[in-house]
Amino acid sequence: MGYRPQHVRHTDFDAASARRRTHELPALPEPPTAPLVRPDRMAPGVYDAPGERGPRIPHDVGAVGLDDLPESRRTAPPPTTVRQPVAEMAVTALRLLVRLMDGDRPENTRTELSTTPVERASAAAPRI
Repeated sequence: MGYRPQHVRHTDFDAASARRRTHELPALPEPPTAPLVRPDRMAPGVYDAPGERGPRIPHDVGAVGLDDLPESRRTAPPPTTVRQPVAEMAVTALRLLVRLMDGDRPENTRTELSTTPVERASAAAPRI
């Protein structure tokens, strides 16, 4: 399916905001099959929204989070998520900051770090 700008919803970083915006998705001509929420603490809002209208996670729609926060594991079903290397991100940012403070102006300040998918019960193969 790929990236579709019409699927993007900006919210406050809380479950209530995520729930309100998730209600908009079924009305799209081709709604997403598994919303990605960032951070994971927004996942309960995405979980609640389909249940209010009938679809169940992961049977009818999936949900995928980002950050793998410990508190997100208490949702049911536990969310499929993407774990980010937070410690490595902090070290990389600090090194860049020190370089900048020393007067170094690197050509590229973008750094890509590896993430880890964590498969749990909130996502399943889409129904065809």
